[in-house]
Amino acid sequence: MKKIITLLFGIGMVSNLVLAQNHFTHDYLVNDIVKDGRWESDIKIYIYGDCSEENKNTIKETITYFNSLLETIQISLVDKKDSSNTIIYFLTDEEYNNLFSYCLIYKTL
Repeated sequence: MKKIITLLFGIGMVSNLVLAQNHFTHDYLVNDIVKDGRWESDIKIYIYGDCSEENKNTIKETITYFNSLLETIQISLVDKKDSSNTIIYFLTDEEYNNLFSYCLIYKTL
């Protein structure tokens, strides 16, 4: 779940803080975590890559949970990448390197 939230909110290390909260609220997300207004509109997630049914179910359960907490926006899965504003990637290291070669952190020997 930590990886999903990290990608979902795109706020790097702060996502660990979100996970640590006992009382996650919409107000906390919008006003305290994301101060640039990034999530003032609905979040539409596209799943890219080889995602197992177990992982899809986890994503769906997480979306349902967050939707119950959020007051003014909704999170949903979409079938087309062009319809999304958030992407969850399920890639091997090789696929990642091919897709994001411009930001390689390491190369395998």
